[in-house]
Amino acid sequence: MAIRELCIQTLEKFAEEEPSQIKNPDSLPPSNADVDSVYHTLRRLFAGKAGKGFGKLHMQAEHTVVGPWIKEWYEGKIPFASMTKNALGAIKERLDPVPLVTQSYLMWVHDQQGEARNLFLFIIESSVTQAITSDLTLEPIEHLDPQGMSFGIRLELGPLFDPANAENKEDAVTVYLQKSMRKLGEAACHAFGFASLVDTAKQTEAMLTGIERFTEQLDAKTAAQFKKKAVEFCHDQEKMGEAVELDELSLSLDEQQPERFARFVRENLPDTPTTMRPDSRKLKQLVRFAGRGHGVSLSFSSDVINESIIYDDSKDTLIITDIPKALKAQLKRYLSQQGEGSESDGEEG
Repeated sequence: MAIRELCIQTLEKFAEEEPSQIKNPDSLPPSNADVDSVYHTLRRLFAGKAGKGFGKLHMQAEHTVVGPWIKEWYEGKIPFASMTKNALGAIKERLDPVPLVTQSYLMWVHDQQGEARNLFLFIIESSVTQAITSDLTLEPIEHLDPQGMSFGIRLELGPLFDPANAENKEDAVTVYLQKSMRKLGEAACHAFGFASLVDTAKQTEAMLTGIERFTEQLDAKTAAQFKKKAVEFCHDQEKMGEAVELDELSLSLDEQQPERFARFVRENLPDTPTTMRPDSRKLKQLVRFAGRGHGVSLSFSSDVINESIIYDDSKDTLIITDIPKALKAQLKRYLSQQGEGSESDGEEG
């Protein structure tokens, strides 16, 4: 994986009612080991983010969008610096009327691995830390913190712009928006002309249904192991930023009969897509139970059902037979204190 082109910009908005301020570099910086390290960290964090959106770019819109500029750059008609400068201007245009305060860096990366070319944009909120100066005083220093990523977008350039790959366009663009800075992310999405085409909720439900239906024919222990492996595979694919292929999932679940699960899904649930991007957070309900209410919060693995966790539906009761050590110690300490308090009250009476 090699960085072919790189651009770093700033985007600042010091008051909600004020327009944003932008800064473009005089020249594009060269890539080096430090840049590679930051980029790989950002890319890894981006790939591991849950709840990403998948879709494509609108190439025509009532207002200026970034898509056509990216296409011109991809076709060699304009330089990388011009494309990124125009794109930042479009983001500023969308952000100016938004009531938001931000001090952000934008990092554009064009990378290539083999024939695959990708364009990334990461927007990262600036962070301030304290450094000790030569005269032993503290001085605030602004720095780039990858954990402060508020927006990220990945464009798979070949599937997005090559006519021969037109059938793959529905998920050629991946977008992440941080909840606390969602307005900034939405402004960037509007500037790009991003259109979400993949219904991850529907695909997650399809995956849940397929796994639940298939495991009905298995014994409880085998079913629990099967569900756990399925969730782990989907989670690993999501962390790598890759879709879940039904045949690959089937192979990972049963190497002895690699087509068994895929064949079951195709025969019994023919509308299930063969390529999916399920939300691994929601798939966890296959292997974990959780709930809260009336001062109680519980979470436990499905592996312990009918072992250390017993649910009696007729009496609406839940019995825990193997209490975690930390919880047990807290209970003993609390009950001991309560007992001592009761004895003191009795002596005073």
